[in-house]
Amino acid sequence: MRNFSLELGQMKVFMEVAKDCNMTRAASVLGLTQPAVSSIIKRIETGLGMALFDRDVRPMKLTLEGTVLYNRGGSVIEMMDSIVADMYRTAKGKNPDLRLGCSEAIMSNFGASLITSLNRHVGHLTVLGGSTPQVVGRLKSNEINIALSSDLLEREQGVRSIPLFREDFLLTVNRDICKKLNPRNWVDLRHYLETTPYVRTGMDTMDYFQTERVLRSMELRRLTTMEVDSCIAHLGVVAKGAAWSIIPVLAAIVASKHLGNVSFLDFGNRSATRSFFLTYRESTFKPLAQLISDEMKVIFEQEVSPEIRELKPELGQHIYWIQQ
Repeated sequence: MRNFSLELGQMKVFMEVAKDCNMTRAASVLGLTQPAVSSIIKRIETGLGMALFDRDVRPMKLTLEGTVLYNRGGSVIEMMDSIVADMYRTAKGKNPDLRLGCSEAIMSNFGASLITSLNRHVGHLTVLGGSTPQVVGRLKSNEINIALSSDLLEREQGVRSIPLFREDFLLTVNRDICKKLNPRNWVDLRHYLETTPYVRTGMDTMDYFQTERVLRSMELRRLTTMEVDSCIAHLGVVAKGAAWSIIPVLAAIVASKHLGNVSFLDFGNRSATRSFFLTYRESTFKPLAQLISDEMKVIFEQEVSPEIRELKPELGQHIYWIQQ
């Protein structure tokens, strides 16, 4: 392949000529002379090292190579024109493009409503999901403009943040076992916890590191573990009485089909919590960041919180919006 870059202006000239293979008509439409159009076409062909038009027939026609360029060139021009128009729109402060990253907990519980709302305020919207480490990694590498996750990125230079909400980590055990043991608090379950497998999330998630902090504070003498990445399967194992776990509220809601067969106990301290944040780098995204924060608060109060209280009323007191 030759080292030749086809310019947008050249492409537009080619596309106009290729409509009917008439350089005289194309020159009139483009406001150029016929020799100028012919020279541009010849320059493209020389640069590419291939003929785009068959001049041995009258009237001339597109070659196979020229047909490929004509069939695909229109979308290239439309895309570039759209990009330029979006640049002017953004320069005027209207509907900037946005690449948003959401952790799995945010995507599962806020995603549909947030995307629907944002689509009215941005030009082109791209939303990427993943674990918190994946989302913040994309922010660090500038693959996204704004991140919604449970990582404040407080050690990262130049990152701005808005606190969103906080939720508790809860000890989760099989409902029937909990009724039988009738604990006053989680401490009464110490023997059960030390003799029953503990199910945790995978090490590539933020949940793993956050729940490990809580687990260490329990100071259990013995611990048998298993790892399950799926929230639904995770809580399902607990529901069947095969294990116990430490799980945050939103993860429990994702696995709502199992809520009727599990019981939750809190740890009675503020250290067994996690917070969610909106983080971004560029100051130009500050207005959009505040808009997203405001929209999420509305979704939290009108949709997420009522759904939690309907599915499992006692969980409602363990998740709350952080006042700003």
